Amino acid sequence: MKQWKDLQREASKRIMHYHDANYLNLSLAEQGVLLDHLFTYPQYGPQSLVYIPNNKSADVRLAHLWFAMGNIAAAQNVAFNSLFALNGYNPTMLQMLVRIELMRGNYLVALKYITLLEKTVHYAGWATAQRRFLFDDEAVEQDPSLGTGRASFPLDDSFVLLASPMDDLYKIVAVNPANSNAMQYALAYLLLAKDFNHVQSFVDTYYGTPALQYLAEPVQEALLFFSDYYHTLEEDYALRHGISNEQLSAYQQVDWEYCKAHGVESSTLDRFVQFKKGYEQVRQGAPRSLLDGFKHTFWYYLLFAEIG
Repeated sequence: MKQWKDLQREASKRIMHYHDANYLNLSLAEQGVLLDHLFTYPQYGPQSLVYIPNNKSADVRLAHLWFAMGNIAAAQNVAFNSLFALNGYNPTMLQMLVRIELMRGNYLVALKYITLLEKTVHYAGWATAQRRFLFDDEAVEQDPSLGTGRASFPLDDSFVLLASPMDDLYKIVAVNPANSNAMQYALAYLLLAKDFNHVQSFVDTYYGTPALQYLAEPVQEALLFFSDYYHTLEEDYALRHGISNEQLSAYQQVDWEYCKAHGVESSTLDRFVQFKKGYEQVRQGAPRSLLDGFKHTFWYYLLFAEIG
């Protein structure tokens, strides 16, 4: 855990590029607080979670991100290509490949990588400790990290990267709703895309499952905004924008009772009421600084942040 706290501290000092934001958000995800602290830091759209360059074949950063999201096939592909990217094999990528092969049950391949790492100074101890998992499915499945990884393999593991990270995350969560990292990344991706419609449908599907026992405040905020937006949307405006009366009526089923039943707290509703009052004043000419107390909310991000 200390390594992730250290990464959080370093990455948050100066967010100059999507790479910096990727590492910061990775550190939050590995600590289990990505959603809780998503808007504590500047965010610039989904690329703040995962920035995919044109050439991603040897990107160590990307390998770590795919692995954290549970996209093991993509992580393995990039990690393998990254092995020799830094004038000699990259031991952190070799560590990742050991873990992936253990998850897959490819124990002879894992043993080959373990043997290589045992010849290093800094990674020999770690490598030797992994031998306890060799040829022992029960040990792998009982390990929190390896077991989650094994359970998260899609039924069709032929994909490496679909049209977008979110497509893969949907697939990973569907296979293993207990994968908390994938759940965090999926909801964070939708929040950063300002896609409150899909936040609502995601919560509707997965709230109460092992990895979504409660809603982090930004998710609560998105659900409340969804409810308020469609309850105040005029039918004519909705029709002009492709929303039928039937669809609007379905959206309006998401009322306060629904929100409460799906993890939204009364204190979040109270804050939303205050935000709406302040926002109305800003619309009428008051300085935006009136809303400074809401800068770390989904509402402020939704209405004011420019995303890439």
